[in-house]
Amino acid sequence: MMKGQLAGVMQQKLGQLDRSAAHYTVAIQLNPKASEARSNVGLIYYMLSQTSKAREQWNAAIQLGSTYAPDRIGLLIFDGKLIEARTQLQEYTQKSADDEDGWLMLGDVLRAGRRIGQVESEEASSPLEAPLSGEVLEVNAEALENPDLINSDPYASGWLLRIRLEDPDELEDLISEEEYAELTTEV
Repeated sequence: MMKGQLAGVMQQKLGQLDRSAAHYTVAIQLNPKASEARSNVGLIYYMLSQTSKAREQWNAAIQLGSTYAPDRIGLLIFDGKLIEARTQLQEYTQKSADDEDGWLMLGDVLRAGRRIGQVESEEASSPLEAPLSGEVLEVNAEALENPDLINSDPYASGWLLRIRLEDPDELEDLISEEEYAELTTEV
């Protein structure tokens, strides 16, 4: 993956869509045959309601041989072929349901207990699991850029995600701050 494309992915994951589109555009200028960059910038243009640019990039990605299902699904939606788009989307999500690349984007749906990332320290590396199920509404770019905030200010600027809670009953499965303190002092 080229540097401009990687920067585009990071900006996209942080919800900075205009900056992400600019990085992908640079990657495409450097390598006009970069179908993956075209797929991603097409998605960003779609999220920014720039449908003609999205269509252009998805068509270009497919012409370059992209096998990425969302390219075709997006074009089917644009062409009003909603039943076919829904079928392909269902097939795609079923095939990629266990594909955990460690990245979260706005609109992603979390499942309680599923891996959403990795916590790393000098001593160890551990998976980070979603405590609740729901749709990702916001990713804290500041905490991702400065992970020390998670420890130094977890209740203010150190938060990671804001989600739209899917199942309020899952809140009953969470432990209290006191229970957490008790668990961590026993170790």
